[in-house]
Amino acid sequence: MSGFEAAGLAEAIATLLIGAVLLFLGHRTSGARMGPSSLATPPGARPGRRLRVAGWIVLVAGGANVLWHLPARPHAYWIRYQTLDTRCSAEFPARPSREKVAMAGGPGDRLSLTWTARDAMYLLTVSDLPAEAPAASDEERLDAIRDGLAQARTPSGDQFRLVREERAVVAGRSVRELELAAGTRRTVRMRLFVWDGRIYRVTADTPPGPEDPDTRWFLVSFRPEGGPPEPASGAPDPRPKGTAPE
Repeated sequence: MSGFEAAGLAEAIATLLIGAVLLFLGHRTSGARMGPSSLATPPGARPGRRLRVAGWIVLVAGGANVLWHLPARPHAYWIRYQTLDTRCSAEFPARPSREKVAMAGGPGDRLSLTWTARDAMYLLTVSDLPAEAPAASDEERLDAIRDGLAQARTPSGDQFRLVREERAVVAGRSVRELELAAGTRRTVRMRLFVWDGRIYRVTADTPPGPEDPDTRWFLVSFRPEGGPPEPASGAPDPRPKGTAPE
């Protein structure tokens, strides 16, 4: 919340307090009960009645002012979607398309959304590690993925360049956040982690420039999940719960 918004909210709350004081004084002056019914006061208690009327008017105006200055929730309509194995999820501003894609380790599952108004593409991908990958810790695998991305090129031939790298822990798992410049035309930001021989990543492909709030929201919405419970013998796998329908 900016300083200007905070000052407006403080002013609105002060208005509410003034209304409450006026209502209280009107009540004390006439001895009437608190509440809207207290407006019906005998003629002999006009000062108290006027204070109560003024108090209710100021309270209503102050309440409307508070609602007006409350911070907006621009991402309230975003919906969380999971990977097919239910071990990872992220929030999208609209329904993404799901497709099978060829990855280095074999077939992968990808959720993708092209946001034309933002000139952006959001991706949530899971794929197996290559079968020939040597034994390594999760951190070593993330280092190898980072190094491979820094040497890769875009389909148009632009060289990727590592701009920023951060390490974090999300839901108990080590997560790596990378920012790569794709030549001078695009910026790719991603978060990824490794779990049981699979790579999970969320990627935002946007125009170059400072990170916008929508991209940041998408990246930080990326989180590991518990995965499906073990089904009973012969029973089908349970459907994922708590996500938007396919």
